Amino acid sequence: MEIGVTLPAIFTDLDGTLLDAATYSFDPALPALAEAAVRGVPVVPCTTKTEAETRSWMDRLGLRGPFIFENGAGIALPVREFPDPRPGESPREAYRIVALAPEGARLQEGKVTIRTLAGGRVEFLGELSAPEVAARTGLPLDLAALARRRTFDEPFTCDGDLPADLPAAIAAIGLRLSRGGRFWHLHGPVDKGSAVRRLARELAGRLGPLTVVGAGDSALDRPLLEAADIAVAIPRPDGSFDEELCAGLPFLRRAHAPGPAGWNRAILDILRAG
Repeated sequence: MEIGVTLPAIFTDLDGTLLDAATYSFDPALPALAEAAVRGVPVVPCTTKTEAETRSWMDRLGLRGPFIFENGAGIALPVREFPDPRPGESPREAYRIVALAPEGARLQEGKVTIRTLAGGRVEFLGELSAPEVAARTGLPLDLAALARRRTFDEPFTCDGDLPADLPAAIAAIGLRLSRGGRFWHLHGPVDKGSAVRRLARELAGRLGPLTVVGAGDSALDRPLLEAADIAVAIPRPDGSFDEELCAGLPFLRRAHAPGPAGWNRAILDILRAG
């Protein structure tokens, strides 16, 4: 698709992409965010963060549209933009939540499997206290508390490599493992790409044909970039690119700088191409 013929819709990871990996600042991205707003271009966070944490970031970023949370397991649709209820949606204040993944008992079974095979080398983020989450992530305490409220996705760390037989054991109970920038993630048979495709169809129904732009920095974002018409890879803080993210992707654009500075330049170039 060509920019200028269709409206871009920007689906973006947060940590290490739109947000600085260490400070969580997004100030360098403000020009692109402002230009997208003026042009009526949707900017849609697509993140492993929880619903509550993402809503807080939506407010901070000045975004009012839909978002994807917990690695594609849930979509939040603002009621004012999507007023017609659909089967399976759960009302949550100003949003309706579309659940795409299993929760509860199956995730608990997955956690037991990980602990059985990896022993005491594993720590699950949701089981840490808010101060412990803040210490490990650099998040302020209020956001660290929101990051613990997991529903569909369980981030965890493992001291050393994962046991070789763990992915197959997790797949046997219908779950998946994915690698993010800071954590491994245990989740259902969903990913960012499937959620992006579903939400892009919803947006196209309101806005007309869209050119889907996807931006991310880690292997966890690979499905997001695969679902995009234009894929933007953001480098790590040291300037290198995640090989698993980038390998073999057609139409890949590599941002010139890490985090929000690289995001800003790449998105402005896309917005101004038409």
